[in-house]
Amino acid sequence: GEQEIISITEGERVEFQIRFLEPWESTGDLYITTEALGESETLVKWGMKGEMPIPMNLFMLFSSMDKTLGNDLETGLQNLKMILEGV
Repeated sequence: GEQEIISITEGERVEFQIRFLEPWESTGDLYITTEALGESETLVKWGMKGEMPIPMNLFMLFSSMDKTLGNDLETGLQNLKMILEGV
């Protein structure tokens, strides 16, 4: 698949669209927000919104978004951590 950054509010929010090519074509709107909780602590929130027609939505009952996207999100969080910490 692929993703495209739609908008950036510096230091606060990134909105992007993700496009899956397999096992079926679909798109989703995602966001990541950051909020400073202290000098060395940042709260990161991630969200996704999308629609999936029948019968594809039934496949999601047997699929795990964590398994599908988990490694990529973890890599992204580690990269964000390095950027925020200036490493």
